Amino acid sequence: KKIESKKSPSQETAEITSLTSKNLTSEEKTSIFNYQLNDYIVPTYDKKKEGLEKNKLYKLVNINHEKKLLTIENETGKYFTLNPVRMKNCQIYESKRLELTKGDSLIWTKNNKEIGRINKEKIVIQSIQGNQIIAKDIKEKTHILNLDKPEFIDQGLVVTAYSSQSKTVDNVLFFADQLARDQSLYVALSRARENVSVFARNKEMFEFIAQKNQEKESSVSYIEKMNIQNHVSNKIKEKGLDLSF
Repeated sequence: KKIESKKSPSQETAEITSLTSKNLTSEEKTSIFNYQLNDYIVPTYDKKKEGLEKNKLYKLVNINHEKKLLTIENETGKYFTLNPVRMKNCQIYESKRLELTKGDSLIWTKNNKEIGRINKEKIVIQSIQGNQIIAKDIKEKTHILNLDKPEFIDQGLVVTAYSSQSKTVDNVLFFADQLARDQSLYVALSRARENVSVFARNKEMFEFIAQKNQEKESSVSYIEKMNIQNHVSNKIKEKGLDLSF
């Protein structure tokens, strides 16, 4: 009798725990007030004194503000208690629950070259089967995400101009606020193949950002700035950008 293998039925939606970097500086990592329950800690090297292993995942399960101590748990349920002063050489991630469905875009939030995951690279969900999400990257490589454990992913709907470097897309939507810089504007405009839309409060705000540079200017940086502004101007003309507000 022929035995047929059964595939897990496809699901419409699924929830997964997403891990994204808190982008704390070394000094910020030493303050207990920068931590929240369910944060995750990843040591960048073995911490023998604390018993922590490099690149292993530890969940923050208790915060003692009075004694300035953090209690973390490894994947096997073992607990460790340490002062945040010892966290300088660790990566700190916040966790959140994502509800996902077929066709959703995600991005990796941590490099893992061994299995072909590149930070900020986009993947698209192909299907949800049982406790797994099947996704593919731009090179059509298949990736499997486990719903039963945290994954270094985030929703890929919006990225910063910095993260978009070296990437090309059909359409770009750029939100220009007072924190944006002329370099980020150029990067955003140069990512698009077809269309660029810039959103700003008014034309004056856009012109302010296009000329803005927060660094002290040397003669070299001034020339670089002028080159960037010329690039921006050329890209606006090439893309046919409408600056009506």
